[in-house]
Amino acid sequence: AMAAAPAAPAKAAGGGRRLQAASYYWGHDRLDQHPAALDRMPYYSGNGGRDANVFVFDTGVHAGHQELAGRLGLGWAPAGTGINPWVDLDGHGTHVAGTVAGATAGVSPEASVH
Repeated sequence: AMAAAPAAPAKAAGGGRRLQAASYYWGHDRLDQHPAALDRMPYYSGNGGRDANVFVFDTGVHAGHQELAGRLGLGWAPAGTGINPWVDLDGHGTHVAGTVAGATAGVSPEASVH
């Protein structure tokens, strides 16, 4: 189970926010680390991703997921495939969308997902 992020994380260099290690999410730490070693200081966007559009090219995104409610934009699927972009039969695309824009633990919880 994922815990909620703290309401007011400390400011980090570049205007982003960092969480204390107690609220650690591996996917968030990986976002700001180029070397293999992680610093256990996850990154969050400075303004919550307000007015940002996130495009998830993956296995689809589950449209009914509560973490993304009210912030789904236009979906996309290759023409002629009959694929519904708002169905995720594998779960990975929804996981990625949640890491980026999930309301509880997303890096940019106010961003729109496409």
